[in-house]
Amino acid sequence: PLSPGGVFASFLELCKSPSMSIAAHETTVTAVRRNGSSFPMSVKVNKLEIENRTLYIALVDDIGERMAMMENLRKMAEHDSLTGLYNREYFLNELERVVENARRGSPRDYALLYLDLDNFKFVNDTLGHLAGDQVLVEVTEMLSQRNRKSDLLARLGGDEFALLIYDTNETDVVQAAEAHRRLLADYVFKYEGKAIQLGCSIGISLFGQSVVSKEDLLMQADIACHIAKRSGRNCVHLYEAEDQQDLAAMSEDMGWARRIKEAISRDQFSLVSQPIMDLKTGKMNRYEVLLRMCNEDGHVIQPAGFISAAERFGLMRAIDRWVIEHAIEALSQQLKTQPNLHFSINLSAESIGEASMLEVITNALQRHSVPPTAVTFEVTETVAIANLGAALKFLEQLRALGCHTALDDFGVGYSSFAYLKDLPVDSVKIDGSFVRDIQRDALQLAMVRSMNDIAHAMGKTTIAEYVDSEECIAILQEIGVDYAQGFHIGMPLPLDEMSKSGAGKKSVVVRLLK
Repeated sequence: PLSPGGVFASFLELCKSPSMSIAAHETTVTAVRRNGSSFPMSVKVNKLEIENRTLYIALVDDIGERMAMMENLRKMAEHDSLTGLYNREYFLNELERVVENARRGSPRDYALLYLDLDNFKFVNDTLGHLAGDQVLVEVTEMLSQRNRKSDLLARLGGDEFALLIYDTNETDVVQAAEAHRRLLADYVFKYEGKAIQLGCSIGISLFGQSVVSKEDLLMQADIACHIAKRSGRNCVHLYEAEDQQDLAAMSEDMGWARRIKEAISRDQFSLVSQPIMDLKTGKMNRYEVLLRMCNEDGHVIQPAGFISAAERFGLMRAIDRWVIEHAIEALSQQLKTQPNLHFSINLSAESIGEASMLEVITNALQRHSVPPTAVTFEVTETVAIANLGAALKFLEQLRALGCHTALDDFGVGYSSFAYLKDLPVDSVKIDGSFVRDIQRDALQLAMVRSMNDIAHAMGKTTIAEYVDSEECIAILQEIGVDYAQGFHIGMPLPLDEMSKSGAGKKSVVVRLLK
């Protein structure tokens, strides 16, 4: 560490050196305050020639707070907000790096473990999503304690985890997987007097110099995991070449990629609408349009049945494009009889920052003669913060186009208030996990009130989700929330039946991930 005086002296000597031809120099050093504490300091030294005299101008800046913020943003971009584990994006980047090392002739073998919790859906369905979140946190703690420090554990999404094991072999990796399986097989989740046995199915892909791509590895580990589940759950399966032939027998589990692609090409998706009530007037001023998938036999599949597979196989961009095109086309028809309608389309993480997505949106609006001001685009809070730079740029571009922007699931992710002021959004949707118990939980009430007040102070409108009673509506009105949505207000209906659920329609909201 250098004292400020030492910094200046060092740079003056540097700039006066005959071997130094530069007119300016900039670097970052560690400086020491008089009290002995150190801090990062940016130092810029410029050399000026004035009237045959050489002058030096030094600019110094304490960049500690800025660097701390950048480090915090870096960690947020790399980590899952719920569990603290590395997230899917970071894991895939690291897997790509390891694959390249293996291709270049690394003598080490690696293993990719794909872990999928058994009975997790039962926890969510019977005890609620808060209980499901607690399961994920507890499982993370157990897995983290079991792993070697050199290995990489990540949450890919939902109840799916991945473990990258470095420098291993078939015997060791199977033993490690069995240890993880036994650990979770003994795990009993206890919540509000109830006890649920979980378990875990694990698929393994072992690889070395012959590895083809990270996509192949993910597919192999996924296939192995599905075989483990089909074997009765709570099993471990090591991928073998013969397993590729087993894909045809996994149509229910592994056929999602094909089914989603077919649904896109054959228009087997559909949109339904759910009303959103204006809490000041009582009118149904907005609608949220939800995505559904239809089987060939006409059976309707909810998003929970296919979204995770679409994310896993990189199909969300294609789904986003389908929704943008069909939602805007539907809006153009509705505007002929209801000129004040307004659609809001939720974009997935894959679409944020994609160079061609803005062109897709612009072309759809122009083709169907829909004014940009009639459309709002939503991103979830976790997506926005995890991809902060791309989200900021993309949202600004949408606003420049004339569209409105919104932040969905507000409150569930990172330091919400700290980043809300930096996000160019016009409205926020308060996540339903804070709303559903508002009439019984004083803490939830205080949190919703704070979110609403902060959003209003920043000039943004608010929408409360998961409203399930008149009592909840009354509380939200007292708080001053602008809009409310939930089954108590209205169930999802086909787009052509919107008139049955309310009147005075001014806005329609389109979401993918619901």
